Amino acid sequence: MYDFALQPLRVAAGEVLEIPARTYHCSEINIAKGAVLRVAPNSRQWLILHCVGNCDIHGTIEYQNFYATTEPIEAITPEGRALRYQFPMTSAGGDGGDGTGKGVMGKGHGGRGAHGTTQAGGGGGGPGSNGMQGEKPGADATDMRGAPGGGAGGRRGVSGNGGLVFIRCLGTFDGSGGEFILTGGHGAAGTDGSKGNDGAMGLGWGGGGGGAPGGDGGYLGLELSETTGTFPVAKVDGGQGGPGGKVTGQAGLQGVAGFIDYL
Repeated sequence: MYDFALQPLRVAAGEVLEIPARTYHCSEINIAKGAVLRVAPNSRQWLILHCVGNCDIHGTIEYQNFYATTEPIEAITPEGRALRYQFPMTSAGGDGGDGTGKGVMGKGHGGRGAHGTTQAGGGGGGPGSNGMQGEKPGADATDMRGAPGGGAGGRRGVSGNGGLVFIRCLGTFDGSGGEFILTGGHGAAGTDGSKGNDGAMGLGWGGGGGGAPGGDGGYLGLELSETTGTFPVAKVDGGQGGPGGKVTGQAGLQGVAGFIDYL
């Protein structure tokens, strides 16, 4: 295991090094082209790299699948800078689709789908029918689970946000050709509605569940004493919303983009 207590952090070309999220004290940092420094998934803390020497990031630093919470995430750097970030998580899941009906007298209509929330897509409405016992309307969905026969909405992932990274480089920083991947995860899909089944002469379809919202993008902070070359590419986009299920479940919204700070 690396503790990087005034030791060099080096990742060679073709190597993937996975580390836990915490504070590391480095004598130098060298992420070679084609190398990946990856933070373990399901983490809940900042990755802080405090480097007293040069930082050469020509490969990839990847921090995804951060714990999904709206509570502030705080940390203190070795130099005493207070870090604080709060994910908005305001994107909503897609609405569930309305069920369809086959009634001939206007009573066998499909049920209404539920609205999506910031935690999940809405469930689909139930199918209506023109059955042997008369026309039956489909039930309305009230939450992500959907009415009987309606599809379920996709649920926001427990760990779907982009990660939080802060780098302090006291030497020379060169990010030529490097990249940070701190993007949010894609939302889960809603499930399809099913066809009614009650011995009916005419059967509608249940509405599809709405897709889950995408995860929010992460945060990158760079505090650099001196730079050379070019800055790395930083990806902090929100994840795509999940697709809705058939029939006409709506897609979830894209997650909120994160931030990049050059301090």
